[in-house]
Amino acid sequence: MAARARHVPLRRCTSCRRSRPQAELLRFYQRDGVWHLDAARRAGGRGSWLCADTPSCWELKKLRRTFRSQAEAVRALVQAAVSDPHGAQTEAPHTDNTHDPEGNRPSPQSL
Repeated sequence: MAARARHVPLRRCTSCRRSRPQAELLRFYQRDGVWHLDAARRAGGRGSWLCADTPSCWELKKLRRTFRSQAEAVRALVQAAVSDPHGAQTEAPHTDNTHDPEGNRPSPQSL
């Protein structure tokens, strides 16, 4: 009897829409409005997948479809993960421009 082929989970890249083996993609998940890189691919909830080896999938225009205002931060996470897979940061920096670094609220006149 011939050995059965092992099942390879497929996921779809949110940028190029190609289905690829899960090992070839990077997984992101959203928690509290911030996108995180899920290097272990174990975080709960629905995730978003991107091709790890296709730079055209990291173009801002394509990333904005899924990640909206955090597209630039997610692109930085992808580039860090690809350049240094073991030391990549896992959280996109917070991009809320309504507060200054000290946590003060802007005055109504400045808005």
